[in-house]
Amino acid sequence: MLAGGALVAAGVAGAGAVLRLHNAPRRTPKLTDDHLAGVQGGDLPRPRVLFIGNSMLLRHDVPGRVSVLAGQDGIALSAATLAATGARLVETIRIPGVPAVLRQGWDAVVVQDFTGTPLRAVDRLGSALAIGRIARFAAPAPLLLCPPFPAAQGNRVYSDAGLLAQVPSNPRDFADRTMAHYGALGHPVVDLPHRWLDATDVGQRLYADDGHHANAAGAEFMADQIWRGLRRLLA
Repeated sequence: MLAGGALVAAGVAGAGAVLRLHNAPRRTPKLTDDHLAGVQGGDLPRPRVLFIGNSMLLRHDVPGRVSVLAGQDGIALSAATLAATGARLVETIRIPGVPAVLRQGWDAVVVQDFTGTPLRAVDRLGSALAIGRIARFAAPAPLLLCPPFPAAQGNRVYSDAGLLAQVPSNPRDFADRTMAHYGALGHPVVDLPHRWLDATDVGQRLYADDGHHANAAGAEFMADQIWRGLRRLLA
């Protein structure tokens, strides 16, 4: 796990430093002060679910699609989203208004982090710390972790995953690393990475042209997988 063991051994004393290693938090479009002020979970009818993530949730409105699927099952789900293009949880949790939103009494919180997080030890530790903080602020609401699906074969991540990152050999390797990280954090996890590859292997076209994001069909696939996990938490 690269330097993961050493980072963990550093303990709480190093946690603040890890959280500050990233750039200033991304804010647009749905992490701005105005947006945070407008997200009041207490004013939404139950069940109400908060989605936290980045462009993977924003493109083609995955939270909205989850709400539609819930409605088809007879559940009038209220969804709110905290997400910005390129945002990482380790950055998002540093925004002053986010803890207040998390404390608004959600019935569940769906959490989705940056795609490359599982590939670098410092990012894995930062992600784990951020998810722990989200869970504490949102308690007693359960968290549902939705790991990002792997980039398509041919994406640069399979040749250059970034500084100090482990380069995945193929999308299945990427999926395995991703689930190993999120599956060890103690929260329910949607196995989107493997289910996504199962679907693309039989010919479903789920990737956008960039081989990184989902197209509309991919967003619908994500929403379906999230709703399957979320339905169990809300039962």
